[in-house]
Amino acid sequence: REKTGMPPARGLALLDWVRRYRAFLIPDRPFDLHNHPYLEAIYQETARRVVLQKAGQMGLSEYLISYALHACDERKATVVYVFPTELHVSDFSSARLGPAIEASPYLKQIVLDHNNGQYAGANRTTLKRVRNRFLYFRGSKVQQDGTAPQLKSIDGDVLIMDEVDELDPRAPAIARKRLGHSLIAEERMASTPSYPGAGINEEYLKSDQRRWHFKCEHCGQWMTPSIDDIVLAWDELGRPTAWHGQDANTAHIACPSCGKPINRRGKGAWVATRPEFASYGAGYHISKLVSPITNLMR
Repeated sequence: REKTGMPPARGLALLDWVRRYRAFLIPDRPFDLHNHPYLEAIYQETARRVVLQKAGQMGLSEYLISYALHACDERKATVVYVFPTELHVSDFSSARLGPAIEASPYLKQIVLDHNNGQYAGANRTTLKRVRNRFLYFRGSKVQQDGTAPQLKSIDGDVLIMDEVDELDPRAPAIARKRLGHSLIAEERMASTPSYPGAGINEEYLKSDQRRWHFKCEHCGQWMTPSIDDIVLAWDELGRPTAWHGQDANTAHIACPSCGKPINRRGKGAWVATRPEFASYGAGYHISKLVSPITNLMR
């Protein structure tokens, strides 16, 4: 690495690693992208900076922790994982990561503690040792003097920022400095957006702005779904009064070309709407409409 000036090889790809070692976040539920086809390209993404502007409950938390563990295990990377508060850290580490490690023999083997013989390490809420690398969980609080002691003295290779719009707005710049000496220097940031042009939306607008496109199985037209492809009319209070599928007491996305229902489990692809911004990073807009299990009547 020092001789070539290049980042270390990626080893086993993330998606293959998750499947081979059953390294998934939800115990007793096999890893399956059947209900999350839009995630496959994200798991395979290798851009140094990835922006995930997302709706809630879209499977991104599982992706982010899998990415972190894979980076430690396969790429010999140290990971800094930033949450809005220390309470978020505690809840995530204890309630979600802990059971996942217990349920996977492979994760239980590689996430080490002080009883694991030659590898003295840590297995605390805010710090996990994965083989000979560390996974730090940190809150984003910044003190009045502009310092963030919990982010000091950490040299990271991969930075993950979860719920960006809830972070202290000064924290991302401080956290990015932790990557200053790394040849990997990768970022993954995710959040539900709050205000246009701020937080995760600001980052997304700097990226190549990818949108999920479905292919109509009837006419072959590619389209990216919006609420206007479901709702036909609204009342003065902004409530839908007519929509596709209303007669059958259902709702569906209609192809703008032929008007027939779009199969949300059918063929889909991410398309960059601003490819000229790819040098900043890969950006994904993950709305509820791209999920085949979203109830469109709600």
